[in-house]
Amino acid sequence: MSDGSKPGNYGPLLGLNAVSIIWGATFPLGKFVVATLPPFIYLSYRYVIAVVILFFISRSALRRATRQQALTAFLVGLALFCSMIFQSVAVQYTSAAKTSFAFGAYVVFVPMLSFLLFRTRLTARIMAASLMGVAGLALIGGGEASFFEWDFGVFLTIVAAFFAALQIIGVGRFAASIDAGMLSFYQSAAVTICCLIAAPLTETHPEQVPMSVYMAVLFLSVMATVAANIIQCRTQKHLNHSVAAIIISMSSLYGALLSWLFLDEPLTGRMLIGGGLLFAALLVTQLGGSSAKASA
Repeated sequence: MSDGSKPGNYGPLLGLNAVSIIWGATFPLGKFVVATLPPFIYLSYRYVIAVVILFFISRSALRRATRQQALTAFLVGLALFCSMIFQSVAVQYTSAAKTSFAFGAYVVFVPMLSFLLFRTRLTARIMAASLMGVAGLALIGGGEASFFEWDFGVFLTIVAAFFAALQIIGVGRFAASIDAGMLSFYQSAAVTICCLIAAPLTETHPEQVPMSVYMAVLFLSVMATVAANIIQCRTQKHLNHSVAAIIISMSSLYGALLSWLFLDEPLTGRMLIGGGLLFAALLVTQLGGSSAKASA
């Protein structure tokens, strides 16, 4: 089945790149928020707001939703939540450098799982681009630690990357048959329910929270959750899953640049080289027109 995309149409590429920039902003903003709010409480606020907004945006589509569509979108959201929770636990057992590198494994998981689940064509070019992407992520997130020295935290991060790959594949697979707002709503609803259950069991709300933190949460909810998810659902259906994964991985580079600009965090030569590798990986995927979603 053709995806209906036209040669030379770079709209989906630019749209998903915009999503990567927005998600890149969540690195410095998220770091600012979790310095005050525990992770599950922060995510509860963020996704409750998102669900309310998405409900009003998509209420007509939600009325038309079938039980199968709602369940499918909800399951994609569960993959997103699982990725988040494993990441949250992993950072307690390993270094940030190892976490950054290990999570980049989703760039390789996506083409492999797409092939195993849906028999999506697995080309040498896509695999080479995926490995280049992993190398770029390793340089962006790398410190002096050995990336090949596994520990429990690395294992948990690999599990998180696995679920992140499932979420990317799920969005790419079902966005063509499920309205973007509907898909975003049920994904956010799944994360909301899980966070509202987990937060009171594991965390305590701080007594005082600055208004600036709430404003940051509002921005993250509206832009990084509502807007970015709808754009992802509308654009990714026109792209090969593996290409989409590499574009999304650019958020690590944008996050590093924004952290350098606004948090005065170091921007090293190896990080710039890593960003260059990510960009090169994206260019490799464009050889031969591989950005178009493969026929299924």
